[in-house]
Amino acid sequence: TRRAARVLSDAGHDVYLYNFAHHFTGYRNPDSAACQLATEIDCGVFHASELRFVWDNFQIPFDPHDRQMAHTIGTLWTDFAKHGSPNGRAGARLPVGRLAWPRYNASADLHLELQHPGLEVRRGLSERTCDLIDSLPQQGPYPH
Repeated sequence: TRRAARVLSDAGHDVYLYNFAHHFTGYRNPDSAACQLATEIDCGVFHASELRFVWDNFQIPFDPHDRQMAHTIGTLWTDFAKHGSPNGRAGARLPVGRLAWPRYNASADLHLELQHPGLEVRRGLSERTCDLIDSLPQQGPYPH
């Protein structure tokens, strides 16, 4: 994902990188015995677990924190579709934390962390792992 974000950003496209880290209702700690015995399937914050929050597309009861996250994600995704930016119209700010979701570029390496109790702009998402993967030989250039 980081490689794709860098290539697209370098090509002049607006890229917005995020990490969904919200411990939602039904979250299971991957370090728990139950998760270890179940090979950690459906444990932790797993790939695509944020999709149940997009436009209130959920199948489990939500607590108030989950409802707020669903509202926040719905606002971000809708603003992106309507205005070409998750920040809404020019100069707008995100609904939680009053911060702007920065466009991605390799030099700053910023992303939005989606979690309770609020959103946070962070740097270096999975940096050590991405740096290791980037150090491996490539079969060819990234297609775009």
